Formats: sequence, structure tokens, C-alpha cells
Amino acid sequence: MIEITELHNLNQYANFDTFSYRDKTIILYDDHRCLLTALYEAQRLGIIDNETNLVTFDRHDDARPIYENWELISKFTKIGIDKISQRDFKNFVEFDIREFDDDWVCVGMELGLINNIVNVGNVDGTNIDNWVNRIYIDKLGRKHLGQVINHIPDELSRIGGALGDRVRYNDFKIVRDVLGYNLPGTQDGFADTETNYVLDFDLDCFTADCQGRTFAWPEPIFQDIYGYGDNGAGYIMQDVIKRARFITICRESSYCGGIGESNKILAYLDKYFFHDSLGTKSI
Repeated sequence: MIEITELHNLNQYANFDTFSYRDKTIILYDDHRCLLTALYEAQRLGIIDNETNLVTFDRHDDARPIYENWELISKFTKIGIDKISQRDFKNFVEFDIREFDDDWVCVGMELGLINNIVNVGNVDGTNIDNWVNRIYIDKLGRKHLGQVINHIPDELSRIGGALGDRVRYNDFKIVRDVLGYNLPGTQDGFADTETNYVLDFDLDCFTADCQGRTFAWPEPIFQDIYGYGDNGAGYIMQDVIKRARFITICRESSYCGGIGESNKILAYLDKYFFHDSLGTKSI
């Protein structure tokens, strides 16, 4: 019997690995819907609560409306997620949520595992922008806010940037409040306030298409966008990581062009964000 007494124990589950970066736990897994398993365990352990937000770097927002399994979701919300066994919840995520990994965000909101969501780097269209006023109202009447933004360097611009434009705070309030960045009445940058979010990476966020195939960004492109150059994104990312409750990384190889391409991207994150804590570099 697997006993999860801390997040690092998730490495006892199939297709989960865990690592440490400074004081943060990093959870590496295969299918994006399995993030809900990590959130369930974290909530059960008291690491997060039902007010915890999600900041996800993902080429897709995975917030398609739920069309299946309402009966089971309603059952879980009625009895309370804390009353669901670990085995039952893991099996629910594995077998009852769409295998295309495209509706788990709304499922997580219905179950009280995700409060608000910020989706970074979405280039393939968004369901979130189709929500009325970008608000999802779950079956219990709770409101969940969502916002989609471009990659971080684009949003640092002082003219129109979701992070950099002080004048447009109200337009990007969700992003600013979740990250605690450039808040009204504060100095430029991150405010000295507590944040409550999980930081998630879907590796397909760092891919591009060519001739009907999907490829990892070339490393010089990744370094130019998220390195430690003049745009400042690498330094911003270190603060985003530091302020997260924990970090999750989804391989999603089938959406990255294959295992080789997803491994390239994982190595980029390891090198530029986590300073070789994931052990992707050959000895």
C-alpha cells in the first residue's frame, strides 16, 4: 500500500518522479490531467487549499467544457474531496477524465482543487477567453477567474504588457494579483506579499510546428526568451519559482513531437530554471 505523507512520496506512483530545487518540490509526470492527482495529494497534506491558484505554461489552456462524467464529479463534490480515497481519486483521473487532457482545468475547478488560472504561452486558441468576462462558475456557484498571456518577455513591456504596463492594472488584474507583481501602491517588481499558487509547465509550451510536425524550440531560441539576458525573463522566472507552493512539469511527449523533443525541452528547463536539479545532463 502506497502511503503519501509528503509530496516526494508521489514518486512511488507510476509515471511520477520528484526532485528538489532549493526548498521547492518538483513533480515530473506524463499526462497533464495527472496534475490533479498532485493537487489532490497536496490539498490532503495541507500544502494548498481551495483558494490556491494555478500558473501554467502551456500551449493549450486545457479548459474545454466538461461534457462527460458529470455524475461522478457531482458525487465527489457532494461528499467532499477529502472523503475520497487516494486509490479512487487516482483511478478517476486516470480513467474517467478525457484522455486528450483538454478539460482537466474545469474538472479541477469543480472539485475545489484550482481557484483561478493564469495560462502563459498559449498559441493554439483558448477556451478561457470564451468564458463570460473570463469567469468560470462551477456547479456550486464558485467563481474562478482566468487569463491567458503571451510568453514572459512580451508581457514585461511597459506599453501594453500584462506585467509591465502599470497603467493597465485592471486589464491584467488576475495575472498581477496571482503573481504579486507590479501591484498598485508598490514599487516595480514583486510585492512583499504572500502568494498562493502552484507553478506548472507543460513542455509543449516550448514547441513550434513546421511542415506538419512539432519540434522543440532550438536552444538558442529558448535562451534568448528565457535566459538571463537583457529582457530579464530568466530573473523573473526565478522569482516566480521561489514564490510557488511547489512546481509540476508535464512531459506530454505526444504533443512535443516525441520523447526526444520533450527531453530536449526538459533539459532546457533543468539548465535555465532549475540549475541541473533534475539530472538531465549526462555524467
